[in-house]
Amino acid sequence: MLVSEKGSRVRANIICSYLIKGAAIIVGVLTIRAYMVFFSDHAILGVWYTILAILSWILNFDLGIGNGLRNMLAKAFSDNDIGHAKELISTGYVVLAPVCIIIAVVGCLLIAWIDWNSFFNIDVLTIGSSVLRFSMIVSFAGIVLQLYMKIVSSVLNAMEKTALTSLLALLTNIGILLFVLFFNVGNEQERLAALSIAYLCAAVLPYAFATLLVFTRSLSDARPAVSCANMKLAREIVGLGGRFLLVQVALMAITVTNEIYITWLFDASDVVEFQVYNKVFSTILVLYAVASSPIWSAVAKSWHEHNIDWIRIVQAKLTKLSIVATLFTILVCVILQPIVDIWLGSERISVSLVAEGSFCLYTATMLFAYSISPIANGMSMLGVQMVCYAGAAIVKYPLCLALAGAFESWTVVVLANAIIMIPYLIVQPIALGKALNRRSLEISQ
Repeated sequence: MLVSEKGSRVRANIICSYLIKGAAIIVGVLTIRAYMVFFSDHAILGVWYTILAILSWILNFDLGIGNGLRNMLAKAFSDNDIGHAKELISTGYVVLAPVCIIIAVVGCLLIAWIDWNSFFNIDVLTIGSSVLRFSMIVSFAGIVLQLYMKIVSSVLNAMEKTALTSLLALLTNIGILLFVLFFNVGNEQERLAALSIAYLCAAVLPYAFATLLVFTRSLSDARPAVSCANMKLAREIVGLGGRFLLVQVALMAITVTNEIYITWLFDASDVVEFQVYNKVFSTILVLYAVASSPIWSAVAKSWHEHNIDWIRIVQAKLTKLSIVATLFTILVCVILQPIVDIWLGSERISVSLVAEGSFCLYTATMLFAYSISPIANGMSMLGVQMVCYAGAAIVKYPLCLALAGAFESWTVVVLANAIIMIPYLIVQPIALGKALNRRSLEISQ
């Protein structure tokens, strides 16, 4: 009965998440086209994409508190221990506050010090240094505030309400799209500055509203309070979260450096073409992640409850889903040019066989990575991820540099991503199999 209920909750989350992600895909597609109209100079648009890529790193510098809290809360909710949940949530908010303050201070100093025109490889006549610095500081403020507010996402995930976390991200993207569609005054530099302000509002408001709603309704008994913070629990959360942080940072060094490396090794305008391909193929990854994301918290509960058979069943299903998604990715490659023509209209590009082949290979490797990572995360088994991701992150730039010298195309950055992920796909399944076998043996004894 419990297994059936667990499966029903996961399925409900997946169905709702797919509906939300379907809307998110439509918003994402419309946003790229709207951006191309909003910024006629693709170099400026490329800079904006790179700004977002850089700032998104900050969302992972929460000492892993969000993910550590997610796993520990999943156990508390499984035991129906609301008092312990209140302690955990309160501790999470209290510990994260000084972290955000430190990030804000250090970030402001760096933004004031760095020559961003040189960093983005863009002429001061295209974007003035003061405008670029203003856009950086305002967007940075939005990210830091969102970092603190996103604790509510960890709470919702632990409650196995992952669809609602997807909804919050969707609301942020809708806000940005509406601004880009309807704000059409001023020159392009003024638009960049205004867009950064809009981004701050869109990034913060949905999470602020969700926090208010969750702790006045669903979890009113677990509402955070400074007096309930427990420093012993803080060490446990940060200890587990610290391992998640290392995994996150290493993975970000692989997946979010694309725009930066393309800007450094090639040209900022190439980032726009990269984004067109990336939006199509990342949509496949997003759709797959919708199915795998609810698994994390469910596995955490099953591991706590010693329900190893359920974990094995889910692992097998995710592997089969990865195979199906890979075949679908190949199909997308075949029909990509018509998709781009319909999508971008007069702004369309000519699809490159090399580019779509590189993205296809990279997407396939990430699909299989996504099939095993939720299992490992739910079991708090992070050693293999830390080693493999860190190694891949270290190797990525030298590999991109070597490939760029040989092929002179921004697509080498995508190809490098695929190559460096292969060791993880080999080692992690072996490690998971051994861990599950050990736990089964312990239970049988």
